[in-house]
Amino acid sequence: MNMKKSAAFIFYSVLFLLFSCQGNKGESVPMETAGITVSSTLEIHDRVSLNSYDADSPEMAIDISLPRVVLDNDEATQKMEKAIAAEIFRTDKALPEACAEFCDESKKTYSHYKDEYINLTNEGKAQAEHLNHFYNISAYAEQGLGNCINYIVTWNEFCGGAHGNTYNNVINIDKSNGNVIMLSDIMKEGYEKPLTELLTKKFIEHTGSKNIDDTHEKGEFYHNTDLFISSIYIIGKENITFIYNRYDIAPDIAKEIKLTTDYKELKELLK
Repeated sequence: MNMKKSAAFIFYSVLFLLFSCQGNKGESVPMETAGITVSSTLEIHDRVSLNSYDADSPEMAIDISLPRVVLDNDEATQKMEKAIAAEIFRTDKALPEACAEFCDESKKTYSHYKDEYINLTNEGKAQAEHLNHFYNISAYAEQGLGNCINYIVTWNEFCGGAHGNTYNNVINIDKSNGNVIMLSDIMKEGYEKPLTELLTKKFIEHTGSKNIDDTHEKGEFYHNTDLFISSIYIIGKENITFIYNRYDIAPDIAKEIKLTTDYKELKELLK
C-alpha cells in the first residue's frame, strides 16, 4: 500500500471511529436524556471511488449521524423531522429520504471528477489529494427554554479548494407541536434594532476592541459591513447563543463566532 493510500486509509478509519459506524446504515439504542427521548440515530456511512479499478483512486466519504428525537405526539415528530430535513438538505422530503437523496446527488456530482483524475494519471501527475472529498454531518439535541428543544447540526465538508469548511445549523423546535420557534415568537415587535446593538457590543467585547471601527482596523470584521442578527441561534435554558459561521462576518482565521446573551440582558425585548 503506497503512502497516499495509507494516509487515506488512516483518515477514513478515524472518521469511522468518530461516527461509530455500524455498517452502511444503523440505529442506536433508544435513550432519554434530560427529558429528550431519542428513538434511534439515522446513520449513513458511504464511500465511493472515482475509479474502482484503480487502487490509488481518490474517494469521497459521506458520514451522516442524526438523532431521531421523539416529541409529544407522532404528528409533532413528523413535522419536526421535515423541518430538520428542510434546514439541512433544503428539501420538503422526510428526513430518511432527504439523507438518501443527498447521498445519491453527492455521488453523482463526484463522478464528474473521474475524467480529471484520469487525465492527471495519464500525465503522470500523482498529486490528486484534492479529489479526496468528504461530508460529515452530525447532530445532537438538548433541552432549551421552556418547551423548546435545540437540534444542533454540525456540517463538515471538503469538496476541493484550499481547505474544508465547517458550519452549524440550529433548529429550535416546540416539542408539543413540532413547530420551529423563531425569535419573533419569543420577542416583542421592534426587537431587531436593540438586539443588533447588544450583539454589536458583544462582538466588540469578543474581539477585545475599543469600538466597531477598531474591529475593522484589526481585520476582525469585514470592512464596510454592519453586524446583523444571525439566523442561526440556540434558544437555550438560560441564554440565547447567536452563531456566525465562517465567513459570515469575519475572515477565515476567526472560524465560527458565538455571541451569547442571557435572558436578563434581553428582559426588555422578551414577550
